Amino acid sequence: MAPGLPTPEAAPLMTPPWMAFPLIPWGTLGWRMGLGESYFLQWQEWYEPLSEHAKQTYQLEWPEREGWLGFYETLAEGTLPAWFFDREQLWQAAAGPITPDETLVVSYFRVVWLVRHVLELVQEDELEAGEVKAAICAAPDGSRWRFSCSKASWLTLTRLSPAT
Repeated sequence: MAPGLPTPEAAPLMTPPWMAFPLIPWGTLGWRMGLGESYFLQWQEWYEPLSEHAKQTYQLEWPEREGWLGFYETLAEGTLPAWFFDREQLWQAAAGPITPDETLVVSYFRVVWLVRHVLELVQEDELEAGEVKAAICAAPDGSRWRFSCSKASWLTLTRLSPAT
């Protein structure tokens, strides 16, 4: 590294792709064009020159979440995890209308599927401790849901009101 230039570790921290764009699944077109692609390329340029120690520390601070398991290994080894090829089945299992017994949804694939195909964003919501994104959504049955993305519990949908 040239004298006077900051080390990669001194560069401002970038959150991992799944936190910056929680509704873009790993490996989809959203990471190969538009805002997802731009962010991912910037993140890679920031992450790749980090020392092995800095990468390990980062990985402990930002563990992979459901739908992203094996991501760091893929970066290091250049191979995709086995589950990656089976995820179409995970999306099919997540599809379907909201059921009356669903009050808290924490499965990554189910949350993303509902937000993309069923729920409509009503308004951004005030962030609670540890959250990075939050919104109120409406379902076709009249129920209200709170979508949140936090570092600790990842993506969550919580039913706020029953169907009308």
